[in-house]
Amino acid sequence: MIENKYQAEQTIINSGIPYMIFRPTWFFESLDLMIRDGKAMLLGKQPNPSHWVVADDLARMVATAYGKPETKSKIFFIFGPEQHLMKDLLEKYCKLRYPEIKTVSSVPIWMMKMIGLLTGNKQLKGVASLFAYFEKVNELGNPDETNALLGKPTTTFENWVQLKDG
Repeated sequence: MIENKYQAEQTIINSGIPYMIFRPTWFFESLDLMIRDGKAMLLGKQPNPSHWVVADDLARMVATAYGKPETKSKIFFIFGPEQHLMKDLLEKYCKLRYPEIKTVSSVPIWMMKMIGLLTGNKQLKGVASLFAYFEKVNELGNPDETNALLGKPTTTFENWVQLKDG
């Protein structure tokens, strides 16, 4: 999945057509995808912290980019204002939104890949590969130019949870 995105970006960059490529980190909104049937599950150990971002901040930044000519042919790294380990953030999220969930389970990535292979579930295999990639790789890029041109993402985890509740 990541390799395909990268190859598509390279094709666009090499085309000579003006472009804007956005490379956001993890979205707060993806936390709900880690909760299934009353259980919170993390794929793998996910030892690398990320600057989680809210989709509304990305949307504002994309809209801003389209209004500025100096944003043509640039890659934008989108990092949220706070850095969190995935497990810690999922635990905080469960405590606030799903207090009945007391623990976050970690499922080995190899097991999810195997289940995906045996069941023919391409989506599960893809998700397992995505989590395997992020388990090995820290955030890439530098958001300084992005923040200077488009404004920094400002929504913290606590702000997002409050907005979600409101």
